[in-house]
Formats: sequence, C-alpha cells, structure tokens
Amino acid sequence: MAGNSGLEIFLPQREKSMRARLCDVTQLNINDISECCVGLDHKYIKGTIMSQWPPMHSNTVGKQVEFTIRDESLPDGKYIKVHLVGSIGNEFPLDAVGNAVYILNCSIIENSSNAPFSHKFHLSCNSNVDSPLIWLFRRKETSTETQEGKGPAAKKVMHSGYQSIADLKLTASVNLYGVVKTFKDVRKSNGEDHYSTAVLIDDSGEELTCNFFSSDPTRLPEITSVGDILRIHRLKIKSYEGCKQGLGVQKWGCSYVVFDGKCGQEIIPRTRTGSFQFTNYDKTRVSELREWAVQQDELISTRTCANLLSVSRGTKFDLICQVISRSIDVNNLRAYLVVWDGTKSLVNVRMPVQTDEAKETVRVDHGLEAKAGDLAVTVTLYDDHLGSVQSIKCGDFVRLCNVHAADYSDDGVDLCIHRGTTSGRGVFRYSPSDTDVLNLKKVLDGVDAGSSNNQEQRVASVTLHPNVPFSTITQMINSQVPHKHHLKVQVTQVFPSEVTKMVKLFCPQCKSKYDMARGDSSDATREVHDAGEQCPRCANKKSPPFETLPQLRYVFRMEVRLEDYTGAVNAYLVEEDVGDMFPDLPATNLFVDHACRESLHKRLCFLCGGKNPFDAPVPSMKSYSRPWFDCCVKSYYVGGKPKKSSDKRQVAYRIFDTSLKPLC
Repeated sequence: MAGNSGLEIFLPQREKSMRARLCDVTQLNINDISECCVGLDHKYIKGTIMSQWPPMHSNTVGKQVEFTIRDESLPDGKYIKVHLVGSIGNEFPLDAVGNAVYILNCSIIENSSNAPFSHKFHLSCNSNVDSPLIWLFRRKETSTETQEGKGPAAKKVMHSGYQSIADLKLTASVNLYGVVKTFKDVRKSNGEDHYSTAVLIDDSGEELTCNFFSSDPTRLPEITSVGDILRIHRLKIKSYEGCKQGLGVQKWGCSYVVFDGKCGQEIIPRTRTGSFQFTNYDKTRVSELREWAVQQDELISTRTCANLLSVSRGTKFDLICQVISRSIDVNNLRAYLVVWDGTKSLVNVRMPVQTDEAKETVRVDHGLEAKAGDLAVTVTLYDDHLGSVQSIKCGDFVRLCNVHAADYSDDGVDLCIHRGTTSGRGVFRYSPSDTDVLNLKKVLDGVDAGSSNNQEQRVASVTLHPNVPFSTITQMINSQVPHKHHLKVQVTQVFPSEVTKMVKLFCPQCKSKYDMARGDSSDATREVHDAGEQCPRCANKKSPPFETLPQLRYVFRMEVRLEDYTGAVNAYLVEEDVGDMFPDLPATNLFVDHACRESLHKRLCFLCGGKNPFDAPVPSMKSYSRPWFDCCVKSYYVGGKPKKSSDKRQVAYRIFDTSLKPLC
C-alpha cells in the first residue's frame, strides 16, 4: 500500500525485492549516527520498531507519532527515537511494534532527554518541511481498539503502543499494562543490582512473570498490593524454561508507573523512574482493568487494609500508619517500628523486649510519642526487611504489608512481619501527597494528646463470622457489589425518628408494607378491622371474599448510621435480621405493647452509647463513649444488578448474621 504522504506499507515478503531499489543510497547503521552526519539525503536507516506511543495532535503541525527503533549495530538495550510530523504520521498504523522499517530522507535532532539507553540524537521525518520516505514491512494483523469476533471469547485488540499479554512475542521490547497477581519485594541480586518480581495478568487471560532490575532499589516499581495496575515501557520478552518472561532493566530504558487497582479511587500514577506521559488513554485503560479485576477472585487480596481498632487475633492485614520511632538489632536480624494510626486496638498488643544493641539505635519523635500516648504499638520486622527499615524516618507515613497478629498469650497478640517477601510482605513509604496519607492525617489531627485513655473498649455485639478479616467503611464503599463485609463500627443515629415507626405491617402474598397507625390499623386495613377481625389483613385486592384476604404480620424495619475512622454509611436492619439482633424481642404492635417498645428503645440507646438514638451526631464531639459494634454487612443493588455497565443503580447496605450482646 502506498500513500501520498511518503509512507508505503508492504508485506514482509516484499522486503528483499524492495531493498534492491536502494542501490543508489547507502545504509547507515544507527550506532554511526553522529553530529558529523550533516544530512541523510543519500542514506537510509533500517531498524525494527521496539516501542510506540499513542499519537499526539497539534493545531499547528497536525498529528505527531513517536516510536523507537534499533538495529544490530547498537549495544543491547539501546534505541533511537523517531518523530513523524505532518501527513506522514496521519497514515502510520497504530500497532507497528515488531515490524521492520526503512527510513529515507530524514533529519537528525539532538536528544534533550537523559534516558540512559536512548541515542544521543532523534530522527525527524517532517512531511511539512521535507520529503521523507518510510517503508514499513508489516504483518497482516491489524489493530484498532475494537473487539474481534463475537461472544465472550472475543479478543480485545490493544491501543497503539501497547500489547496484551496473550499477544507478546519473544525477543521483542514492548509496552504493556498488567494487574499484579502476586509479587515479591526488593532483593539483592548475585551481581550489583537489586531486583523485584511480579506476576501480571490482563483481560486477555494470560499471565506473565516479570523481573525488574536496578542499581538503585528505590527506583523499582512501587507495588504495594495484589490488584495494583502496572504500566511498563520497554519490557524485554525472553524465554525461561519454555515460558515467556518479562525482563525490565532500568539501564536498558525500562520504565514503569503503578496505579492503585481499587475501583472508585482517584487515578494517581506513582513512579520512581523520572518523568512520564499520562494521557486519556491511560486513564481509560486503568479504569477498564479495575472493572475487570474486581470480578476476578484471584485478584482479590485475602488481606485487608485495617486499622488498629479492628485487629483481631490470628489475622493478617495491611496497616497504614505513621512512624513514631525505629530501632534495628543487626545481630539478631530484626527491627522495631513504633507506629500509630489514631485508633486503639481492642486486643492487648505485646511490647517486645529490645536488646541493648537495638536500644542504642533508637530514633524517636518525642512530640509524636507524647501525642500518641497508649495508641502507639510496636511492630517487629525480621530478616529481609532491615534494609527497608533503615531508610524509614520518624514521622514518615508507611504501609506495613502482611502484618500478622500472632497469638503470644491468652489475652494478647504480637504484631510482626515475618521473614521473606512473599505476598508483598514489607514496609513501603508513602509520599506526603498520597490520598491514604491525607485521609490518615485527618484522623491523627483529630486526636488530642492524652485523650486516648478515654476510649471505650466495649464491643456490643457478636457475629456468626468472627474469623473473617475486618474491612473499613471506605473499603466497603469502594469494593465490588454485591459483596459481604465484616466491620467494626459505631452506631451514631437510628431512623425513623420514633420507635413506634420501626414496625410495619407486611403482606407475605403481595409483599406490600404498610405503616402502622394508632389503634392497630392502617388505611389499607381499616375496613377489615371495622368488620371485627382481630388480625389485620391485606386489602390490596378488588373486593375479594373476606376469608381469602391474606393475613398481615408485623415486621421490623429500621435504618442505622454506621461510622468508623474512615467514613460513614447507612445500613438497613429488617425482618429476620432484627430477630437475630434482638432474639428475645418479637415484632409486635408497639403502640399497644409498651414493654416491647421500652425494651427496643433501651437497646438502641445502648448501641449509641447512652445517647438519644434519634439525635444527629455532633461532628465536633468525640465518639469515644460509644461502644464498638462488630457487624456483618452486605452490599447490593436496589432493583437488582445492572445488566449493562452503563446502567446506574443505587447501592444499599444491610446488616445480617449479627447479634447484640445481652444487656447487664
């Protein structure tokens, strides 16, 4: 295919015959390009396209395309960037990675970037100024952002410059997106480099193990959790034991950006490899992978990100916290971090006895120590993590990954991160502007020095699922729907605003619910009551025989406001779930049954810490006097799950499998 722009595209088998047309010009190796090359009018450059970026548009020069090429003259990993400007870029295909290319009549411009393995010069093909010519020898496959075929097995074709894992070819240098399935933290290689490992998967269904190398361990990918999304540029694909494997070496020009994989979170890139471009396509691709990953059970971490308040015995969790002090015992290969997150653990946390050597290396922020008081806990880290702890400073905000609340006595736990980096064990330092840090600062700013001792440690309920790790309200709101969660929260308000309105009349046949009215009658049932019937019956029919009217029954229906240190949400408590909550309190006519009404009011006041359950909470008041409440909450769509992703349905929450402890 030939175009008027100076771009000609051929099948690979035409390369030999087309090369014969170049007898009047000389091939120039990429490695020989220098400032001595005044013009390239009678020379051509042959290379293989290694990577390609999404096109950019300018009102002045039109479409601009960038890609990198290399030939055998270059050292391993080195490349040169090519710029296409004007009409020659308009027809350039979006998926040219891996194809052979011949470039004639181009010019050279000095490279202003500091990329370690980029050539000193760039090649410029500007059809607005010169008459460049490009021959592209391209495979038959085409690539646009569409779906090939029909049905669930249809294959998604990737955007320009990026490939799916299923389409990767050996020896190529590629750009790709992947979701972290498993990962290991930074380790020292046998040579001078440090390296980390991650297994990635994407919506093509294929996996790829990637090893990343850098002489500076702080410049490796900032992966903190299963489900993180990784964007990689210039990743080499090798074969290892018969399987494809990715090799990302920083000194070869490999770069990466990491995104939080949780749906609903702001898309904020984090990187340690310098500047990068972030386009609308990147935002779209991250959103796509988030939506896909949340439906994959293997990508849902078995750990949760908890606060100290919700820690329970034997669980493993991630903890976002601030460092108060640190000490390192080199001889015994362990380190100690004293941290806090503004909440107080409801189980006793052991304070490890530190050796004299560890005590000599203590670094402490005495201001934070005084403010945290007994909210501070000690976490012990073993072996592999000493190097990471050495770079941590007092006052830093960190994520402690895979913390184990290990039993050490009948009434306490030992918080520790075991040796090894499997499943992301380790400590990761946040940047001050990270969203998690900003949220934690709000909590810590609300803690007054010395007030921590006033926190109540009562738990007002028990659940049928005590071994399920706790989630926070924010995590529940941002997770997939439908889903079940285990929360530790406070009840701050109850709806409706009168106890007598918390019982409805329910028809098991038509599912109608009627408000109660004084005198044990609603508008819908007043006619049958006038007939002398002792039990109310549904009148949602057109004059049926009285004997066939369905008998109504009393059911509870209320809504409670749940809060923790991360957010708040309203959850329903209805029908049999209220029976589980208050097993000795039957639903009845609360206008008539004064004892039942008083008992329900007393229980609701207890849940709200003795306060009026119908009063809105005052934001400025500390909630330490309210008891903490373990509950199971399920999320669901009102009206059923949407059939299309574009359908918007309201999400609601309902308490289940939870019982209130007997009142003393």
